[in-house]
Amino acid sequence: MTFYLYQFFIVFFATLWFGLYFNSPRKAILSTCILSGLIWIFFKVLYLNYNDYTISAFFASYVLGLCGEFLARKLKTPATIFIIPSLFPMVPGSNIYYTMYYFIFKNYKTALSNAIDTLTIALYLAIGIVFSLATSKIILTIKNKEG
Repeated sequence: MTFYLYQFFIVFFATLWFGLYFNSPRKAILSTCILSGLIWIFFKVLYLNYNDYTISAFFASYVLGLCGEFLARKLKTPATIFIIPSLFPMVPGSNIYYTMYYFIFKNYKTALSNAIDTLTIALYLAIGIVFSLATSKIILTIKNKEG
């Protein structure tokens, strides 16, 4: 439990400083930080249970997109205000670093393997966001037809 609490607060404050640095709307910063922390915990639980970074990234980004759309409607701000800062903790930064590291030291086989892993994770993050936005549009269309 303390592991998840520790992870939550690290991501919470990282997102807070990111939001302050890039002048996010003040009314959205707290919601973004909480969302980011919760999505990171969701991602970690998925990763620890399924041991697959790409699938965990997909489902976490999908849920992030849905929550971002919900908060955007609730606080009347663009969804990107919530989605972009909350997505940063899931970006495979160490993979990008090691890909470049192996390229520099001419270990091309390992570099290519890392590059493929990195691009796959980034692709799954993007696909999760796109699917969540499509789901949100479908839900809104159905809701508008009924109402």
